[in-house]
Amino acid sequence: MTSIDKELQFSREERAGLYRNYKYPNLVEVRKQDRLYIEQFANITSELLFAAFRGEEELTGDEIWQVVRYNGIPLSVLTCPKLTMLDNKRIRHRNMVERLRGRLYPIWQAEQEGISLL
Repeated sequence: MTSIDKELQFSREERAGLYRNYKYPNLVEVRKQDRLYIEQFANITSELLFAAFRGEEELTGDEIWQVVRYNGIPLSVLTCPKLTMLDNKRIRHRNMVERLRGRLYPIWQAEQEGISLL
């Protein structure tokens, strides 16, 4: 499955509401963001991730922890059963976004230069 096929499948299933009842809605939101390919971070296939979002499979604690580690998102936020929205008026949220941006910039820069980090 190509990366375009994966994105199309994710978009179709998400729009169809297949992920609506996933116990970690913030994980679905992270997956929606550009360049935040949690499958790579968690070392899992897209098929497994999408099956977990549909409630057909479970992600292990280690797989979720890898997403936390690479994205810099607190575990309590990522695994919160309620969707958590960032508020740029809160200093803590602004700091979290800046830390994430600092981690993603080298990845983005390497991608622009054609360097694979995996």
